Amino acid sequence: MAQAPHGDSGARIRQLEEELKRKDEENQRKDEELQKRDQENQRLLNEIQHLRSQGKTHSNLGQEHVPEDSSALDDDRPERAFKTTFIHKHHLVDHLVEYIAAGRLEWSLSHLYAPFGAVVQSSMSGKSRLLMEMASAGDHVDDTSKNEYVFYIGLMRPDTTGFPKSYPCVRDFFSTASDALARHTSFLFACLERLGAYTGNSSKEWLASQDLSFWDRVVARANELFDDEYERFFQAAGKNPTANKRGSAQGDTACAGYQGTDSESGGGDSLSGSMLDATEGLSQPGQGEAPGAAARQSSDDADPSKGTINVLAARFQELLPSNRNVLFVFDEAGNLFDDVDTKEWFDYTSPRAARFVALRRALSYFPHVKRAPFALMTDTTSRICNLCPVPHLGGSARIASGGWKLYEPFYLVVNVDVFAVMDGPPRTMRDVSDWRFYFRYGRPQWGAYLTTKEGLDQFIMPLVRSKILGGDSMREAAWPKTSTEAMAILGIRACIDVNPQCLDAHNLVARHMRSVFHISDDRKSVVTGYFSEPALVQGAAQLLNGNESKPSKPGGAEGAGAAADARDSAETRAQRLWDDRAVKFRSLLSKVQDGLTKGQVENGFRGELVARLLLLMGWDMACLSMLKHEESPYDSGVFLRPVLVKDFLDCVFNTIGLHGYEDWQQPLDSMWVRCTHFIKGMDYVPDKTQLLELFRRGAALIGKDCQPGVDIIIPTYSCKMFTEELTIENISVILVQCKNIKGPGRSVDGSFPLSATSLLTPEACGIKDISLPFVSLYMSMGTTKDHALEVLEPPRAATVQRRGAPPQLSIAAFGLSPAVYRVMDAEMEPLLKSIGTNQCDPLRYFQNDGERQLVRLLSPGQYQSVADAPSPASG
Repeated sequence: MAQAPHGDSGARIRQLEEELKRKDEENQRKDEELQKRDQENQRLLNEIQHLRSQGKTHSNLGQEHVPEDSSALDDDRPERAFKTTFIHKHHLVDHLVEYIAAGRLEWSLSHLYAPFGAVVQSSMSGKSRLLMEMASAGDHVDDTSKNEYVFYIGLMRPDTTGFPKSYPCVRDFFSTASDALARHTSFLFACLERLGAYTGNSSKEWLASQDLSFWDRVVARANELFDDEYERFFQAAGKNPTANKRGSAQGDTACAGYQGTDSESGGGDSLSGSMLDATEGLSQPGQGEAPGAAARQSSDDADPSKGTINVLAARFQELLPSNRNVLFVFDEAGNLFDDVDTKEWFDYTSPRAARFVALRRALSYFPHVKRAPFALMTDTTSRICNLCPVPHLGGSARIASGGWKLYEPFYLVVNVDVFAVMDGPPRTMRDVSDWRFYFRYGRPQWGAYLTTKEGLDQFIMPLVRSKILGGDSMREAAWPKTSTEAMAILGIRACIDVNPQCLDAHNLVARHMRSVFHISDDRKSVVTGYFSEPALVQGAAQLLNGNESKPSKPGGAEGAGAAADARDSAETRAQRLWDDRAVKFRSLLSKVQDGLTKGQVENGFRGELVARLLLLMGWDMACLSMLKHEESPYDSGVFLRPVLVKDFLDCVFNTIGLHGYEDWQQPLDSMWVRCTHFIKGMDYVPDKTQLLELFRRGAALIGKDCQPGVDIIIPTYSCKMFTEELTIENISVILVQCKNIKGPGRSVDGSFPLSATSLLTPEACGIKDISLPFVSLYMSMGTTKDHALEVLEPPRAATVQRRGAPPQLSIAAFGLSPAVYRVMDAEMEPLLKSIGTNQCDPLRYFQNDGERQLVRLLSPGQYQSVADAPSPASG
């Protein structure tokens, strides 16, 4: 009779049975993963065969996926535009080479938390192309030792329009939050192993070799490292591998809960947790200790996992190539964050940051040597401070305490107007509204598209409109619903200043094409703005003046239909079209007003902002009046076309019956204007050459601070034929003086009428050698009564003094009402007046009279004296 098993033997049998069951489950899971991978590979092969059957050719990099929800993206133009010869100016590559070298030096001296930097700038500014150019940086700086062996890791979502496309295997690998630190560390190992096996000596060929099969092998090796080393890591750390094996509920929960922060406190009984704890005291032999390392020495000696991490760092040291610079590029790294809320500062202790924090920590395992691998991360779909966070929200106690620091971001990606410099600006009046010329200005992406097919404007403008409103696809964007979107549409054209310390400044850069010019050390203050970019101007004007649903097709009609259009005169049709658009403009104005009230928009010179808005409304109305019956606002260059100065003034002001205005019909008959948007003249008064360049761009100039006599300078050009070459001899100006002083009439300005006539001339404003007729606009918007519009005659003494000077048309507008401005209506009037006088008055936030009185009492000297506060019952 068999003897019953001993108690210890029975426990051992049960343990072995559980381990066997676990192994079976693990093998089954691996088989399922392999099956899914095979299915994905087969799908990609089928897609490649389909594309080849259509005669399409592709490079190796970033080709595997084309979104199926937008037919516009079936075009290969994004790919071909990306592959055009890299063009840059102002030593852009040199600056990035220096940035990387300085980062490596900081890392070797143990000053940085991890060897990585962030490249942040608005969308389509050429970040990805610039980073990939690091593979041939030596060609640009005449030093081949500066070439980088680049790992381009695209993390772009598959439904977006950018290029290069990301690979599914890479996206899937980095989309897993559980055990993210171990996975990311394994991925870096696999990449360096792959480079170690490369026998070539060309960094360009190395980058070109990174096709789908390359990354399939890297990811497979990373998974293999992760699986094979998992138990060994835990055993060395003195942990129980079974309880923490990936895939178990306990392990996943512990890891996800821990990885939200990499503070020194530890937590989570998982691989990631043990590795995080171990690296707290890690320092490389001979490289000096990290700040605070001595204070942790005793706890480090007692840490059973320290040896494992030292081995890990040593293995990284062994893998580093002795004669190669290694650069990891994580493009669109903002996708490592989950559900970023744009209404609050991002907290890195949140589990939503687990994947990014894990990658950042994995990079910190690189040895502190001068030729250590360096990483660059780009981000356009998330806020600037995500990749280079505010220190106290950075998710690390060592960063928050000032022990280690994060490397400052690289954001001066100065690559603007490169195609205008290379191919030349518009040469004739006809060229200025031709997409083949205006796409040369601004971001390099527009100019790169010029190497593709005809009809580019119809291909790219839907994308431009979507980008302005924060979209990522070619699908037509919806009408703006937030003040941020309104500030994007109007900011592109009206030059609206945004408070550098509000979150809207970050969000406008991240999602609405606004550029960043400066980032403070604490990452909270971001100076931003829109530069002169005709493509964005055209897109913003189309959003304001087009249909809300989708563009009208050529030959179609809007509003009352084609029959009504056929009967309408151009002027009547323009008025009808503008009446429809005025509803949209009021919506945008109300959102800007809200932004002013909340302090999101800088108050600045509010009267000038109102003047710019009125002039833009008049410009749009004039452009609509020029539409042919078969055209729509979505046709090419509609809002960039030159307009006669007379037509422009007729749309801004109620000039009907204006005495003395009819005498100017002939001089204005050949004078053209392009007031499409406004930019700031920070430190100069333009000469005729600069005025011609502003005219080519369609830009009006806001006078520099303390500019005498003039607030806005609008270039004009006189010609009879649009085929004539543009020259400075035909340049003149419209000069605008804005007054926002409240008062009963023109007496509020003691210098009037001189301030509207002899003091509002090119000579008086410092603009020299203007010989053609010019226009002076005096806009007094604070006048509370006697609203009027009149043509002024220069004083007799001034006339004698200016004998031989060019003719001057002086128009003075008093008051802010529809009686003066044709583009205004009764509903728009209070909005514009509010914007013109807006200030952050606390009383605006209270409706209850009693509470408003309490605010007055809380602010002695700021309001008129008031009685004692009422009782709560009476309030």
